Amino acid sequence: MLSSFDNVLTETDRLEIKRLADYEIDNHLCLDVPKYQSHENMEIKYKDNHSYNKLVEFVLKHSPIPLKIQNSWFNICKDDSDFPFHTHEYVDMSAVYFVDGCEGRGTLFKIDGAEHMYNSKNNDLLYFDSSLEHRVPNWSGKDRYSIAFDLKT
Repeated sequence: MLSSFDNVLTETDRLEIKRLADYEIDNHLCLDVPKYQSHENMEIKYKDNHSYNKLVEFVLKHSPIPLKIQNSWFNICKDDSDFPFHTHEYVDMSAVYFVDGCEGRGTLFKIDGAEHMYNSKNNDLLYFDSSLEHRVPNWSGKDRYSIAFDLKT
């Protein structure tokens, strides 16, 4: 159901991903979703960025089953962010890469009616069944940076 990897990228690549997230949220914020999300085409937009490509290669190489990226987007959680429980049932699997500000502040899942926290670390990657209800926990303090991936066979 949940599968994770740690130490996914080098520190240089992780910080480059964070820089890209800041750029997207500051300049191309998507207004059709909860606050501080980019548009869902980052795997296309940054196909020539070395650090983003290393992340994409890792996501595809380590997925539990052979998958393709349907879309991906940046999230930055701030004090006024609000993410409701949701699913991604239009794809086969989801993944989240925890970029920065994620220590012990991962993703909240509803499993068999009970809430369970996946406590992440920076530079972790988590795969999960896209039909699982999940959300970012209520937020305060340091901004939390992540990248979400929708994966399809």
